[in-house]
Amino acid sequence: MKFLYVTTVSSTINAFLIPHIKMLKNKGYEVDIATSQTENLTIEAKQLATRIYEIHFSRSPINKNNFMAYKEIKKILNEQRYNVIHVHTPVASAVTRIAANSKSGAKLVYTAHGFHFFKGAPKINWLLYYTIEKLLAKKTSALITLNQEDFEMGKKLGIKNVFKMNGVGVDLKRFSNTKTNNKLKSQLGINNADIVFLSVGELNINKNHRLVIEAFSKLNNNSFKYFICGKGPERENLEKLICQNKLENSIFLLGFRNDINELMKLANVFIFPSRREGLPVSIMEAMASGLPIIASNIRGNNDLVIDKEGGLLFEDNSLVDLVNQLEKVSNQSDINIQKFSNFNIQRIKNYTIESVLYDLDNIYKDIL
Repeated sequence: MKFLYVTTVSSTINAFLIPHIKMLKNKGYEVDIATSQTENLTIEAKQLATRIYEIHFSRSPINKNNFMAYKEIKKILNEQRYNVIHVHTPVASAVTRIAANSKSGAKLVYTAHGFHFFKGAPKINWLLYYTIEKLLAKKTSALITLNQEDFEMGKKLGIKNVFKMNGVGVDLKRFSNTKTNNKLKSQLGINNADIVFLSVGELNINKNHRLVIEAFSKLNNNSFKYFICGKGPERENLEKLICQNKLENSIFLLGFRNDINELMKLANVFIFPSRREGLPVSIMEAMASGLPIIASNIRGNNDLVIDKEGGLLFEDNSLVDLVNQLEKVSNQSDINIQKFSNFNIQRIKNYTIESVLYDLDNIYKDIL
């Protein structure tokens, strides 16, 4: 059996798909990878892949590099014969499905990590991305969605097989068994009296870290530390905003980190203010760590966070609503933090890597 995994950028492979590829390799299957290596593939990914193809995908659907990517992926599909071509992310999935020959016999599986057309999305997103998905429906053997809204939308596209999986899977043991790193606590300047808030996500406009910084500037409580993990184009703007609000001693940009599990162990509350998501892994990791969640009430987030059970949801991009929720947590008024923690620890058991791989294996069996 021969598989091709295709993603627009290599970070998708590194962050989410290595356990999926490993499952296939353990079954004795060949797995090739085709992606734009915007970052180096991990050593493990390179060891698992039978072949690795560099494709000049661009995240922008109108970038001319995607015409080159079309020719590159077309050449691969003409030279190799795959049983399953599994595509991820909008651009790579569209280009690959257009390039694929429907007579080859390969099954085309598309995992949508969050449709770009969703409730409240700009009209241009619906015009562009929805139209593309509708046109490519007949070439798609199976669609895998990660949240309820996308699942319901997927069923309207005309694709024969539409599935819903509980994300890409979270390593429960890594986050639930982490011990407190007192050296790290000291390095970060965390005092026992501090309420420690944590966010994890790329520093871009969509992740909306700016809103949280603005909310903390209005909070009537200075006994907090807020750490943001991630890198991205908004870093300089966020640094300026922190300085403008004189929060340099309370809010810290930690950059890319490999010790997220240890940071979550030191945190009291996880904040996720994103504007658009599929099913965010960072929330799942926070739940596995037993953290209560404050999150924007959007698709994906509200699939995971049950309001007033596992945390508090705030209306998308509402500064007033977010400040209100932060004050509730800071003052612990009318809420039970331990109850949130216990609820999340139980709920996340349905989202483990093991359960996701079991579901994925059954999907492959269904379509082959």
